[in-house]
Amino acid sequence: HRNEQQNKHRNEQQNKHRNEHGNEDIAQSQATKQASEQATKRASEQATKRASEQATKQASEQATKRASKRTSNKTRASKRATASERATKQASKRAERATK
Repeated sequence: HRNEQQNKHRNEQQNKHRNEHGNEDIAQSQATKQASEQATKRASEQATKRASEQATKQASEQATKRASKRTSNKTRASKRATASERATKQASKRAERATK
């Protein structure tokens, strides 16, 4: 009878020990899972932010390029118009001189 009591007590102790440590393991794995999810979320947010910044930068550079081209085209057109005016004036002066 005494032996049964000891066995029962030992079994209870072992079960208690298993339960306590089992709960610790569960808590540990949940904490690990949460930390992993947080890290993944953070990495994803940072990647999205970087991609957005990159896209904004590219769009800005392209807009600047286009504006620069427009400006240089206008400058060229303006120079052509000026040259054309100058040629017209010279031609009219020559015509005046020729008629004198």
